Amino acid sequence: MASPQRQNGFTGIANELLEAFIIGRFTEYQRRVVLFIWRKTYGYLKKEDWIANSQFVEATGINKGNVSRAIRDLKEFRVVISTDNRLSVNKDWEQWKVISTDNKSYLYRLQKLSPEQPQKK
Repeated sequence: MASPQRQNGFTGIANELLEAFIIGRFTEYQRRVVLFIWRKTYGYLKKEDWIANSQFVEATGINKGNVSRAIRDLKEFRVVISTDNRLSVNKDWEQWKVISTDNKSYLYRLQKLSPEQPQKK
């Protein structure tokens, strides 16, 4: 029986970024690739990481050609950034080319409705 516990590790993603991801127009392969990049970066408290295609293949079950295509498309859509062969997800979701204008308006309204976050002391 599975029994995941947060104290055994977790991947923290800002709600605003996750909400943008939820409403983005992604293929299933693109979604898996973004989630895996988050796992390999935020899951290890990194902003970016060098991730071999073979790691994507093993973790997502997507073949190498489709992994390469998904990464290429995500870069073109400004969702993924590649710097010196290191990948990261672009945190500025307003640059993403996979979110419609209507959905951006929704996210802006959602941000205004979000409760204030407690200040750290």
